[in-house]
Amino acid sequence: MTMIRTELDLAATRTWIGFGLMCLGMFMAILDIQVVATSLPTIQNALAISPEAMSWIQTSYLIAEVIAIPLTGWLTRILSMRWLFTAAIAFFNPGVDRLCCKR
Repeated sequence: MTMIRTELDLAATRTWIGFGLMCLGMFMAILDIQVVATSLPTIQNALAISPEAMSWIQTSYLIAEVIAIPLTGWLTRILSMRWLFTAAIAFFNPGVDRLCCKR
């Protein structure tokens, strides 16, 4: 009986941990959108573009994000989280190196 109860407690704990991580992920996604929305006037002034052109930039950013979210889920299902994370780091690091550390 205690073994079954321990397994149930472990399952409940894992469920709450998963829920907490999902909430953290949603918070980060919302924070990302808010940071971009807040910086739009600065971007508009720096690029000296019209409000109409700025709306296209904002729309294209949101479309790219909406496409990336389910694509990431699909790739995670196919590749597993470990391989997707490894591939993302493998592609991201050389790109950052080329942009930031010009030799």
